[in-house]
Amino acid sequence: MLLMKRILILFILLASGAPVRAQYPGAEPLSVWEKSRQMQRDYVEHLKEKLASDPENLALKMDLGRAYHWLALEREEVALVEGEKLFAKIVEQDPRNAVALAYHSSFLGLKIGYGLVPQEEISGVGMRAFGQMDRAVGLAPDSIEVRQVRGYASFNAPSVAGRDRVAIEDFTHVIRLLEQRPDTEGGPGSWRRGEIYLVLGDAYRKIEDSANARASWERAAELLSGTSLRLVAEDRLRSQGQEDESAAINARVLTALFGFLIGAIIFAILTALILRDLLRLHKRRGGMVASLFVSMGAMFWNAMNLVPAVNNIIGDGQTAAAWQFIDWNRNALYLILSLSPIPFGLMIAYRFYKATFMDIVLKRGAALMAVFALSMVYARLVEYHTVMTTLRISVGTLRTIFFAGMWLWIYLLYPPLRDRIYALVDRYVFKRRDYSRLLDWFNDRLRAVTDEASLIAVTTDGLKEAFAADRVRFVSASDDLAIKVSAALADKKGDVVLRQRLADVELEAGLEKEGVELILAIRSGEELAGIILVGQRAYGQGYLSEELSVLRALTAQIGRTMENLRLHEARRKQALLEEEGSDNTFKQMTFYRSLAIITHHASRIIYPVSYRRG
Repeated sequence: MLLMKRILILFILLASGAPVRAQYPGAEPLSVWEKSRQMQRDYVEHLKEKLASDPENLALKMDLGRAYHWLALEREEVALVEGEKLFAKIVEQDPRNAVALAYHSSFLGLKIGYGLVPQEEISGVGMRAFGQMDRAVGLAPDSIEVRQVRGYASFNAPSVAGRDRVAIEDFTHVIRLLEQRPDTEGGPGSWRRGEIYLVLGDAYRKIEDSANARASWERAAELLSGTSLRLVAEDRLRSQGQEDESAAINARVLTALFGFLIGAIIFAILTALILRDLLRLHKRRGGMVASLFVSMGAMFWNAMNLVPAVNNIIGDGQTAAAWQFIDWNRNALYLILSLSPIPFGLMIAYRFYKATFMDIVLKRGAALMAVFALSMVYARLVEYHTVMTTLRISVGTLRTIFFAGMWLWIYLLYPPLRDRIYALVDRYVFKRRDYSRLLDWFNDRLRAVTDEASLIAVTTDGLKEAFAADRVRFVSASDDLAIKVSAALADKKGDVVLRQRLADVELEAGLEKEGVELILAIRSGEELAGIILVGQRAYGQGYLSEELSVLRALTAQIGRTMENLRLHEARRKQALLEEEGSDNTFKQMTFYRSLAIITHHASRIIYPVSYRRG
């Protein structure tokens, strides 16, 4: 209230200079203000003289302290020091004197505001001051004077101190108390409430609540009708309208800055990817050349609009003047039209680079947004305590280390949070299996195969089930298609290749007609055993980097299993041959032995005399 009275007196003195100068002939407005300060000093001296004759008069002490407070608001350090000492003595004698507590804490706040407190002590003094104010309100919650002192002190404190809501609470409560008085309607009663509504609107504006700020100033204009302060309320309303318009422009400027920046990055990456595919792979797929020109044009368009957006932020008026033909900072529709190429870029990315697009946008983007949101919430929660604690540290390097340490846990939290979000996106958005368990699941099925035919059946059925593919088929290495694919894969380092990555345009076109999206080369040792052609997936999903890594591991495992089966089959055949050879030798020996016995008996029959003689 004292601050409001000071503003009211200043406004009256400056606005009605003629009557005042009549009281002070030849005086200018500023000299009139100085004379009012001198009158306050004279009033202080008058109270001191009266207090000297009655040193135990508490009412005189309180009035003298209030007078010191008025002068302290005018940056008179002597009054500041004397007033703090006076109220400190009163509080020492009567710790439950709520008014003295409130004023003493206000003096402490003024000392901080005027730079009279060492930096390392600011946090402690500030906490002490607000603690005393809160205690004073607790002792006298319905005291208008106590509420106003705390309200003005909280309003003038930096927002980082977290006292803005306290100021709104105090001013609202003061208005409620004033409305309960019998003289509330008309005259000074209404004017006093109008003054509080004025500063209440300022408090709402401080927290960027423009709706309540406007409502408070409109109410102040009604209550202050017929007074000079009505002009102040109307001026607040006009300035709020200008601020709302400026806020809308600032919102468009920020939207333009980030929108054109993101657009330039997206189209720069797309241009590089399309150029790489056209030059390295020599592909002329339908739409890629047109997409290249669209991407390049959109990249230059976003870059061209990004320049004035940056200039608006940094305030370089001379450079911005060269871009006056760009009108998005005043026209929201033009801004929307300027940003319209970005959706086309996203469609191009989804069309030709579906796996990369979905990997970056839906997974990494979600993880980064989650960390950003967590950081915003954390910043709002610890902002006041961090600043107040940092102010206690006198060494600048230690302050920096402390501030960095406050955010360290956010950086440590990112890896597990990212992995969790990746898993949730895979599970609930893409309906994909858990990759960490997929290999074990597949290996369990491979262990049950007994021959190459069952291996092929288990592999095709497993891939179809695990990756939601419409069809999967195995092509033997002797097939013409497998020979062509093998030749196309000769310059590839891996055995898992997306159809779009094939250098052979004719082969790729043929596979596209058959609905093939992915090719797996199965090798038994160094020899190509065949290829697996995987069709389109459900809902048009692409293959992300994690899935391609899993498929490479599966392909290697399938190849090893096939090699083991073939080796086992070769050994089985060798064992059969060896067993068959042993049986033949035994049969031959038996035959010759039987033949010898038959020959012997036949000879005895034919030549009986000779055998008898023998």
